[in-house]
Amino acid sequence: MTKGFSSWRVGPLAPAGTLVVLFLLLGVGERPAQAAKRRVGVALNGPHASTVHDALRVALKHHGFETTSADVAGDTPDAIAAAAKPGKLAAVILGEVRDGGKRLKLRVYGATGDLIGEGSWAEAGGIKKLVAVVERTLWARVGGSLSKARPARGGDKSDKADKGEKEPEGEEAASGEADEPEKGSTYSRSKDAETSSADEGESSRKRKKKHAASDDAEDSGASEAAGAAGTALDLAVGPRFMSRDLSWTPGGTTLHGYTLGFAPSVGALLAWYPAAHVTGGWASNVGVAASIEYTPGLNSDGPMNARYPTSESDYWAGARGRLIFGAGAVQGSLTLGGGQQTFIFHGSATADRNNLGNLPDVKYTYARAGLDVRVTLPAHFALMLGGGYRYVLGAGDQNFLIQAMGYFPSSKFLAFDATAGVGYKFLSMLEARAGFDLRRYQMTAGANTFMASGATDQYLGLSLQLAVMLDGVAAAEGGPTSSHKAAKPAADDASDDASEDKEGSSGPPPEEKGKKKKKGSEDEE
Repeated sequence: MTKGFSSWRVGPLAPAGTLVVLFLLLGVGERPAQAAKRRVGVALNGPHASTVHDALRVALKHHGFETTSADVAGDTPDAIAAAAKPGKLAAVILGEVRDGGKRLKLRVYGATGDLIGEGSWAEAGGIKKLVAVVERTLWARVGGSLSKARPARGGDKSDKADKGEKEPEGEEAASGEADEPEKGSTYSRSKDAETSSADEGESSRKRKKKHAASDDAEDSGASEAAGAAGTALDLAVGPRFMSRDLSWTPGGTTLHGYTLGFAPSVGALLAWYPAAHVTGGWASNVGVAASIEYTPGLNSDGPMNARYPTSESDYWAGARGRLIFGAGAVQGSLTLGGGQQTFIFHGSATADRNNLGNLPDVKYTYARAGLDVRVTLPAHFALMLGGGYRYVLGAGDQNFLIQAMGYFPSSKFLAFDATAGVGYKFLSMLEARAGFDLRRYQMTAGANTFMASGATDQYLGLSLQLAVMLDGVAAAEGGPTSSHKAAKPAADDASDDASEDKEGSSGPPPEEKGKKKKKGSEDEE
């Protein structure tokens, strides 16, 4: 029969780590609830507007905002400010659903009516896919603008606008009184009015065409950007529980097997795309990935109740590339790199390592190719699956390592790993995760003195992690930076209006002026 040894560990490090993670989850998660919710008015037009409104409500509620329907008389600053004032709204969102629910355009206005941000979405899959993408990416695109929005204080812009409108009326009345003595030199204004109305109609048509062109360009840009919307940094840290089972084939050899129950350990996982912090495109999908596991304070029971200090660790790192589908709903990545996993027994003053001569140590050094997939689910959940092939370059040939001359110098290994996990994003940058992983090494023994043909060395792991996720530039398009871009067309419209007003206020046509002058000379005669 194969003799087996079990192990146990001393020290509260991992339970303490679990308590720290739970404290962070509870402490950080309570902050949004304690803060006073800000109100945002929403006014949408087009098909499926109510469905999109519900998606906006869910997405904004997650960040401490309360949505309400806004009755806006128009898209002018005065109209928006007037709509925001009664309900003490911090912002007003105007939007239009187009193409039967395939495209969405949103504009975010502050309480004073100023345009502070905007975003566009395009999804060929219809309203269901559009709503899912909007709910997932809304904060990344307009969250920067909304986070700075505050309700108007005291006299708002609409009041000032009203005062500003009354003053010109007084001036016009005064000017009218001043011009009254010159009634004899008046001329017909009907033609001027017709010309002015025609000019205004033409200018409004030009503005509508300009807005339509800009909206189409932004929508097409949104569809292109959606394909590159990914995270720039994903760092997950937390406690783990690791087990090991080592068995030999055939079972009647003189070698010792080994069994370890789930022992507390710690682990971390990193995925970083540096270029995604500053740009989009293919460069934002190239980065690095790494993983580490370490089990501190582990001891193994041996013959005569001896306890052997035991070290266990596993780490790998490599270059990573990813592909993003469905505006970030599915992300697939390929990692090429290498790592090392060790499980070593140490001697002590009361435990001689030579007494474990029939239980070798392992130090697997491997090259690794891994595939990972992340699928975003409704209600802020996510599913993560992964697997990798480990090409074992060596398992160690010194001292008590398994490929030393006294054990299996000509042995070969076949190894792989697999992972599965779920995540819940409870804040815009924080996600809680739970996962399971398997690592398995299958050894072909080769020539040896133990009459063994092979061995199976298997590790199982359970993990609880807190992940920090930072969105890349492409995912955040339509945020604060886009609000500045959006202000430019408004300025262009103002300049167009100013030029049109200048042309319209140039006075009566030359023919009318000539008639007036001629009539005045006849009166003098």
